[in-house]
Amino acid sequence: MNEQTTTFYQLLTAALQDVDNADQLREIFIKRCPTPGDFQRLSLEAESELLMESKGRLGSLLAAMRLGQLALTSQPISYGTAYSSSALGKAMVDRLASETCETVVIACTDVHNEIITLETLFKGGQAECHVYPEEILRYALKNGAHGLVMVHNHPSGQPTPSNCDLKLMKRLETACSIVGLQLLDCLITGHRDYYSMREVENSGDVAG
Repeated sequence: MNEQTTTFYQLLTAALQDVDNADQLREIFIKRCPTPGDFQRLSLEAESELLMESKGRLGSLLAAMRLGQLALTSQPISYGTAYSSSALGKAMVDRLASETCETVVIACTDVHNEIITLETLFKGGQAECHVYPEEILRYALKNGAHGLVMVHNHPSGQPTPSNCDLKLMKRLETACSIVGLQLLDCLITGHRDYYSMREVENSGDVAG
């Protein structure tokens, strides 16, 4: 018996430990699915027969295993890559539209600029939110990020950056360069549109 099959049996035993007649149910299951690969190839007809043979008592186990399969094979929700601010900016306008307080979301990217994590790190009031660059860096490094994008909303609905916003962006850019991270962009979302630090820089119309 290989290591994978051994682990499969151990997990099966653990999943059934609080079920009546657990040993009997385990044997019924293993007779049909002696290896993880056999479960992956289990047809719906065979699954129905397995449920009938166990008088429905394997229903919860089968549902949990199918759920695990679905989680492994499903593609994560994609906000696109961070090469362009457009996809992420529009997605974050929708995500933060209902927020009544300032919220700061950090998107971490890998070496190919694919977004690997997206998480709210700070929440404030209607007019301001205290943001700590060192916490952003710690979060990014913990997730093995190559780069990051900082996003926050303006509950007023207008994405125009304030002087404080611009200063924070520069502080974060300096901090990222010190630890070897790329600050790919800083986005501010309003009710219908967004501001992108990089888009403004590339247009030559730098605010501030």
